[in-house]
Amino acid sequence: MNRTAAAVTSLAAGLFTACLAAALLGSTWQSCPLAFDASLGVTVPFWGAAAGVVTVAVWGLAFAVLGGKSMPAAVVAALLGTLVLLFALLAWLYPPPGAPAGVCDAENTAPWWPQWLPL
Repeated sequence: MNRTAAAVTSLAAGLFTACLAAALLGSTWQSCPLAFDASLGVTVPFWGAAAGVVTVAVWGLAFAVLGGKSMPAAVVAALLGTLVLLFALLAWLYPPPGAPAGVCDAENTAPWWPQWLPL
């Protein structure tokens, strides 16, 4: 894979992750019985964009470090980095900022989140 293809792939992964992070974060915050006010509505796209920028950096770094040796290893490392990033973002920002502990539910997780995966 040449540099242009790696850059396009990194940007595509960043855009996808930004949309996914915003959707997941918005969904988790709406599942909490707290009021979803305007300030949280502005915060969701911000954190989605931040996740997208970090994902572009993760993919770019994976391609730069591993791409010359093994492209499948670079893609796997980038995917794992993206999953860790999304999990860390959700673990850090759920429940919504300012919510007291345990207010969203007993386990403090979204109802649709897998029970075997702690959040």
